[in-house]
Amino acid sequence: MRYILFAYSLMSDCLYLVMTNVMLIMSYFQIVMQIWLCLILLTVTSMYTLAFPITLTAMTLERFVAICMPMRHGALCTPRNALHTILIINTVSAIPIGMALSAYFALVPHVGTYTQSRVCAIEILIIHRWQNQFRSTVTQLYFFMMLALIVFCNSTSPTNLPVIIKVCVVAPFFCIFLYCIVLMLYIFASNRHFMDSTRYVLFAFMLVNDTLQLLTAVLLFLLAMGRVRFPIVFCAPLLFFSTATFLNTPLILATMSLERYVAIMYPLQCPPVWRPDRVWIILLCLWLISCVLPLVDFSIGETRPGVSILSTPIYCNIAILNSSPVQALFKVSLNGLFFAVVALIILYTYIRILLETKKMRQDRASVSKAMHTVLLHGFQLLLCLMAFTNPITEKLLLLDSYLLPSDIYFFTFFCFVLIPRFLSPLIYGWRDKSLSDHMRKATLCCSHSLWTRSMVKPSAF
Repeated sequence: MRYILFAYSLMSDCLYLVMTNVMLIMSYFQIVMQIWLCLILLTVTSMYTLAFPITLTAMTLERFVAICMPMRHGALCTPRNALHTILIINTVSAIPIGMALSAYFALVPHVGTYTQSRVCAIEILIIHRWQNQFRSTVTQLYFFMMLALIVFCNSTSPTNLPVIIKVCVVAPFFCIFLYCIVLMLYIFASNRHFMDSTRYVLFAFMLVNDTLQLLTAVLLFLLAMGRVRFPIVFCAPLLFFSTATFLNTPLILATMSLERYVAIMYPLQCPPVWRPDRVWIILLCLWLISCVLPLVDFSIGETRPGVSILSTPIYCNIAILNSSPVQALFKVSLNGLFFAVVALIILYTYIRILLETKKMRQDRASVSKAMHTVLLHGFQLLLCLMAFTNPITEKLLLLDSYLLPSDIYFFTFFCFVLIPRFLSPLIYGWRDKSLSDHMRKATLCCSHSLWTRSMVKPSAF
């Protein structure tokens, strides 16, 4: 049965590729055809669009029966039942396009319409907006049900289900974060006046830095969940990049607080280095500082006996490179000093701006706003400091014997590493009125343009 379904998936893929390429060529050269013939092409294409994922789901169920019910596999997965399964796959994949055709025939009852010639596209079936929304809802429901079946079949092993749940928790959060970051960077790139402000240049740099930090953190998380092992020569760059971007965030926060301090205290005599065209010098210095510290940390480490840097496969985590007591003491002392200096800078700028607010009688609104911005940077620094509570929290939770260590590590990683990184740039971005207005407009314009592209007016018929 497995090979019959595999052969059917190959055949459905070939038909889908042929039909989509034919429609793409016809659309590119604006070749018209009668609507009734276009409806047939759309029916076949839509059926085989869903046929492949449904066939994969059926093949997963077949493997589930083979592993979990081996005594009944021979009776259930016969060639005859494979043909019945293919018939069910075709029927299920034809339901969405059948519903769309039924709505189209009800809305366009005139027979003469079907003999008109038009460029064949799926938009022909979309007459009202609710049809497009209904089509998207049905498609998402199909894929959600198939995902649920595949997850159920893969969770038969007691070690697979926790891994799947953890990945399914992290992936949506990361996708939402990445969407918001890409949207904000797109706004910065498409609106020149943002890049003419030092504050927004620093914020854009923080967005890029946090994105790189989360990319490496999620990559290391996925490697740990998949229990992938590889030599230290490949693991060390990942850990170095993750540590450097982690240390870079508080430096950027301190720099943004100093920028607000300079803007308030020296509004007419701004130092050249704080201008938008010169701020790259500060950013380069921040990168050098954040890269030198982990470089020194890793260089004083000692390789474990019997572990070759070039050939011995290991699980990639920070404990591999932080093996000596001297290195652990150096890292704790350095991180404490590092974040203490940043906290003092933010506290100093906040107090000076607060004192300046009491002195100034005019333009107190902008000074008050700058003070709140510095206070927000302090809150962002606290979110970064939550990552240092990992060892203490893990030791406290490990005292409860009924909790698995892997679940505790995931809980602390998600709550004290990922969530603060998710929230920090998003809070700052949505708090800024100008940026949040542009984000709202960009989101609405994007959704409106996607809807208008797929919308066909009834008068076109």
